[in-house]
Amino acid sequence: MQQQFYRLFLFLVLSCALVIWSFSQIVEQLYPEHNQYMLNIESLIAPEHPLPSRSLIARNQLALPESLANLLEQGKTIALAHDATSLYYYQLSADPTQVVRLGPLQKTAQTEDVMPILLLAFYGCLTLIAIMLIWPVFRDLQRLQKTAIEFGENPQHLTLNISKHSAIYPLAKAFNKVANQIVNLVDLHKALSKIISHEVRTPLARMRFALALSQQQLAPQYQQRLNADLDEIEQLATSYLSFAKLEHLQHEKTLQPVLLVEFIEKLRPRFTHLPPAIRLRFSSQGEQACFDPAAISIVVQNLVTNAARFAKQQIEVQLTADDQGWSLSVEDDGPGFLQSTPDVLKAFKRQQQDDKGFGLGLYIVSQIANWHQAQVQVKQSASLGGAAVSISTQLTPP
Repeated sequence: MQQQFYRLFLFLVLSCALVIWSFSQIVEQLYPEHNQYMLNIESLIAPEHPLPSRSLIARNQLALPESLANLLEQGKTIALAHDATSLYYYQLSADPTQVVRLGPLQKTAQTEDVMPILLLAFYGCLTLIAIMLIWPVFRDLQRLQKTAIEFGENPQHLTLNISKHSAIYPLAKAFNKVANQIVNLVDLHKALSKIISHEVRTPLARMRFALALSQQQLAPQYQQRLNADLDEIEQLATSYLSFAKLEHLQHEKTLQPVLLVEFIEKLRPRFTHLPPAIRLRFSSQGEQACFDPAAISIVVQNLVTNAARFAKQQIEVQLTADDQGWSLSVEDDGPGFLQSTPDVLKAFKRQQQDDKGFGLGLYIVSQIANWHQAQVQVKQSASLGGAAVSISTQLTPP
């Protein structure tokens, strides 16, 4: 990056030097040096203009700035404008106390007409140079920003679309390297999730079969301990399977209008495995909402599964929709959240009283909520007294 800076700085200095030198040559051609003056002969012989006269004045009668006074002391001729049209020329005489004055002479319009144009052209060239240097940088930054946004939405291997001669090429190269490393880590994570979720089930089944064959040889307490350990491993595999599905749904999600009543009826058979002591109640308000049914089904399944681990007797699932958006809430009558947990929606974060879960359920819920541009709220249930997790969004049905 340092090399690009030096190259850009050198190009800027050389360009400005070239412009300044070019305009200085133009000015020297149009305007002679200060000690050289050109007189307009036509203005001298024109009858309407008075003829110039030569006279002597005292040196102390002429008030000059320091720069002009130095030129006068050096024997140079200086020109002073007494009004908008008349010029007087002054030169030190042989007597240092006196100054020779010649005038009045008519001012030429060349200086007033051409100099503003030259200045405008000069600053215009400097501005053009600045634009030529800055615009490619901002153009490449815009490309890099667009690539970063697309990468955030769908991580995949990138190819550099920035020229090697660009000032931000080292930045783009570093970004491309980091992005490819992230993609490799994501692919590894997906592979591990699939391996854990699928390949672990086969040895678990063999272990359960071996445990069933050895029931008569093991004491009941050891059988219960082994069954509990196997259940925990299977629950971990199920959690990772849901995590793997989450990565797949992220690229396949589709928002569509869904009838709430039909959606709830399709959900009911999924929870027949709940303990008989727990009563699960579904309710809906409104006709339809716009969301991804597969993703929201995973949300409901995770929230109900979490609630079933702590609920005493009752779990309520409510889905509402109106012109402003839709919301989903799951409440239970368990102990609820014992303390404020700002990190409970992060992966592998658990409540202190939760010694069975793995901290992936609410994380999956929060990720799906982000896809729908929704907000997740975790609080105590006002009606049941336990935990209440809700998702609300401003998406409206089409």
